Amino acid sequence: MIIKPDNYPRGLLYIDKVPELLYALGDTGLLYKNSVTIVGSRKPTDRGLLQTQKIVEKLVRRDIVVVSGFAKGIDEQAHRAAFDFGGTSIAVLGTGLDSLYPRGRDLLRWKMEKEGLLLTEYPKNVGPKPHHFPRRNRLLAALSPITIIVEAEIKSGTMITAKEAIRQGKDLWVVPGSPEDPLSIGPNYLIFQGANPLYHYELIDHWEEELWQKIW
Repeated sequence: MIIKPDNYPRGLLYIDKVPELLYALGDTGLLYKNSVTIVGSRKPTDRGLLQTQKIVEKLVRRDIVVVSGFAKGIDEQAHRAAFDFGGTSIAVLGTGLDSLYPRGRDLLRWKMEKEGLLLTEYPKNVGPKPHHFPRRNRLLAALSPITIIVEAEIKSGTMITAKEAIRQGKDLWVVPGSPEDPLSIGPNYLIFQGANPLYHYELIDHWEEELWQKIW
């Protein structure tokens, strides 16, 4: 399915380089539901994977759609946990819909097609290119009023998404960690810069409905 700008969620209309078209496979109605973007390291710790699972469980209980980038690590865990807890998810791709990148996700991809949504600004026959993924990150931030960061090195695609969320005026929440953990340096730095520390999962229960009015 092709989505034209007239049908974009409002958050996509106020970003740098608004996509001329979006290509979708799955339930496009998810674009107009309350959602939270979750991104993080491609090489997470077991702690980071567990944190992601607990965060997603909280979100699903509030009927919130989970948005992520279909990458290895935290992204994949976020998508899988959404379905495991009875919710659903949107994956924003850095390729065309016919690309199987990254490989080894056939079951998850099938689940996304049947019960979630695959979304991209790239047409068919466009494979993965290094510059696609930093560009894709602006869409990840744009689709939700809230972005959550779980584990990230200081120089990473995750930090690009965080910067996009800040640039777009979204609420940025990050999971703090030990200063001795390289994957906590990114989140801790963002807290130093003014991001909200997600120091307890119960904080999610106190997010007000007004947050979603920023995007819809």
